Amino acid sequence: RAELLSGEGATGVAYRWDLGDGSEPRGPYTSATLDYQFPGCGPYVVRVEVMDSLGNTALASRIVYPCPSELLMLPLVIRR
Repeated sequence: RAELLSGEGATGVAYRWDLGDGSEPRGPYTSATLDYQFPGCGPYVVRVEVMDSLGNTALASRIVYPCPSELLMLPLVIRR
């Protein structure tokens, strides 16, 4: 989720996402959220560019470490 904070009363009108996995950048979107499944475990540097209603732009990035949950299998012991 990207959030735009502006003291000028502008609103976020366009969000463009670079997910850092070699895929094409996504957007622009009017929604500040993006659902995405990465092709494997990270790390990935995710970048978002936001353009507000006044034409100002801001860039932000974050390193993410997506990885499927590991399933822990323990032996089943039955005592009689």
